[in-house]
Amino acid sequence: MPGFTTIQKNNTVTVSAKIDGIEVRNVKIEIGNEYICLPFNKNKKLHRERRFIVNGFDNSNHELRAKVKFSDTKGHGFVDVTDIEYIIED
Repeated sequence: MPGFTTIQKNNTVTVSAKIDGIEVRNVKIEIGNEYICLPFNKNKKLHRERRFIVNGFDNSNHELRAKVKFSDTKGHGFVDVTDIEYIIED
């Protein structure tokens, strides 16, 4: 499992993940942008590969989460910021 570093500044969160000292993910999460949920943990199935737009951030449970609106159902929910990745189009 990777080690995560999370930096929150105003309406932006930067998440970087390192495995054995090598950076494997660096994502700048901004409110209003679209991202995809891709957890490193293969057993974590909730919201996997779902696209969403970030509406805000919440850290009330001592873990930073993004408030999101899913693109497929237009429903609202929360995604761990460590599971967020940029959308890469083929």
